[in-house]
Amino acid sequence: MTKRELIGCIAGVIGIITICFGVYFFFEGRYAHAEDMIKAMESIKRLAVRLDYKIIEDQLRGVQQRIWTIEDRYCPDKSKKCDETNMPQTVREQYRELKFQRDQLQEELRNLNKGNPKVYK
Repeated sequence: MTKRELIGCIAGVIGIITICFGVYFFFEGRYAHAEDMIKAMESIKRLAVRLDYKIIEDQLRGVQQRIWTIEDRYCPDKSKKCDETNMPQTVREQYRELKFQRDQLQEELRNLNKGNPKVYK
């Protein structure tokens, strides 16, 4: 092997190594890392759970407010439990439905907290 062939071979090997490193660093810097994507997905999941919790909590607050409005109107004596006999039939049905919705929403919140104890508070 002559000197010229040896220098050409060394330059070729150095060129190939340089191209490989360049391609590696190009893709490394350009595309997201798997670890970063996993962290981002976990963050998105936590945010989605917080949003679900907040939505259910707001619905529960609205239902409870409607229950209190009915109780204020038809149960003036606060020292006793609200008696449904003073209510008209339609209001009684609505009152029962609101209580049922409240129980369902409270159960949803409990289930949400069961799986994620450190949710939004």
